Amino acid sequence: MNTLEGRHAQRDVTDAPALSPFVAASLRGELVWTQPRVMRRVWRLESGGRTYATLVERSAFGHRSTIRFADGSWTLKRLWTGGIHITSESGGEPVMRFHRRWAGGGRIERGSLDELSWVRTGFAANRWGIRTSDQLPLVRFRIRREWFRNGANVEFEDAALRLPDLQLLVALGWFLVLHRTRGHGH
Repeated sequence: MNTLEGRHAQRDVTDAPALSPFVAASLRGELVWTQPRVMRRVWRLESGGRTYATLVERSAFGHRSTIRFADGSWTLKRLWTGGIHITSESGGEPVMRFHRRWAGGGRIERGSLDELSWVRTGFAANRWGIRTSDQLPLVRFRIRREWFRNGANVEFEDAALRLPDLQLLVALGWFLVLHRTRGHGH
């Protein structure tokens, strides 16, 4: 990595605890995205003292990030249109695509699985969620802002726990929250 910030992000990932397998049915307690260090572009998905994932922004403006779970890594790439593609870290075709709509919402293409929606779920812009095409809630993100840090509580409906790609949906949702909370200044 060439940038000082990139080296800090790499060290933060190296210092991270071992990742626990993300098995939706066994998740207990509150699932939270946290930012362990102020002003560092590294976040952890944690619950009950375990870390399930790390997300590291790899580019200066957050256009490319890496999400790591115990069973693999993926790249999240933000497009100039506001869309996002998730690919295996080794490359290839996107396994998930987000297409932005008006006011930050959008649709999520998941290969051969049903399409989902990304929507604001509260009056204020601090609650977002993933819903089915019938508008049934699956996953909710409640944004928590602290001094120079971003975080969010993640809540699931029972139906979400049966989704085969839940971990990528949690990663995509967090990536969308991060870029929504920053506004459009960059």
